[in-house]
Amino acid sequence: MAVDTLYTTATDLLAAAVTALACEDRRVPDLTFVSWAPPVWDCELLAVHLDGASFDEVRGVRCAAVPSARFGLTLLRCWPVIEQVDGDIIEAAAAHLLADTWALVRHFAAGWSNGTLVTTASCDGVRLGQVSMLGPAGGLAGVSLTVTVAPQDTDPPCGS
Repeated sequence: MAVDTLYTTATDLLAAAVTALACEDRRVPDLTFVSWAPPVWDCELLAVHLDGASFDEVRGVRCAAVPSARFGLTLLRCWPVIEQVDGDIIEAAAAHLLADTWALVRHFAAGWSNGTLVTTASCDGVRLGQVSMLGPAGGLAGVSLTVTVAPQDTDPPCGS
């Protein structure tokens, strides 16, 4: 496995999110990037970050482990401040964010099913995780989702 596998996987997930939004005629934020950790919240942001890594034991094989990495995807949108608007404006903002969420969920599920979500693992090495709503807080709201990937390891680590 190349040392840039985590970055490659993160860029694959970011590209999948951009495609999901664009395919459904949803606005793609200008601020899209791969981050080391959860991004600082900002209006109109799409980011992927490493949320953690773990070792999964291989059943039936003594002293064998497969490394996996959990990625978080964050989509944030500007959100009306309740003191300044009425319920109709908040409901319209909710409708837009729900459409964004469903675009991401549908595209990620399809990409996982057909094995095209990431280039670093087959569908067997990908687990779709939790989808969570973020906010609203401070004029922002959004959605996050997690994806765990066990990259296909074809090269032995240095020194092994």
